[in-house]
Amino acid sequence: EAWLREDPDARISLLIVGGSWGALQGAEFTMMVDVLGLHSPTGEVLVPPHRTAQALALLAPTGYLPPELHLPPSVVSGFQLSATDEKRPDFQSLPILGDGRSSDGRFISLPVPGSLSDVCGGYRLNGLSTRAANLLIDYINGLSTTPLLSEQPEPDDPRMNVVHRSEEEGT
Repeated sequence: EAWLREDPDARISLLIVGGSWGALQGAEFTMMVDVLGLHSPTGEVLVPPHRTAQALALLAPTGYLPPELHLPPSVVSGFQLSATDEKRPDFQSLPILGDGRSSDGRFISLPVPGSLSDVCGGYRLNGLSTRAANLLIDYINGLSTTPLLSEQPEPDDPRMNVVHRSEEEGT
């Protein structure tokens, strides 16, 4: 609302970032923004439906893919990392952006080694999640002429690059 007061010609766009179940919710959120537009807290329409350019960044999306999930045309770019070594059925990466690069070049989904938390983070031996985060940061920085985020230092110690066996957690 403040941006539009300062500059009535301002163009608002969104970057939705999510990991695990939050990645699925992020994809669903793009559909809501497309259908409803953007509103101020008082209900004023800031951007009408179908007019907000959106980008989507997903780390190992998990959950249950609803049949009605589809990315609207307002999602102009998307990046997904999928965990290739997750063994738990309820935590398998979902193919929200398909596999590989889309035919129109707007979306890319890359398989990376590791379990869900090796991609999204959470382990002390975090070399794989640091590398995944840096891939995501590269994508996000590529959306702007000004870098928005700084990469994390990647560990030199090969013992930090562990594919964890998530199916053994809690045992």
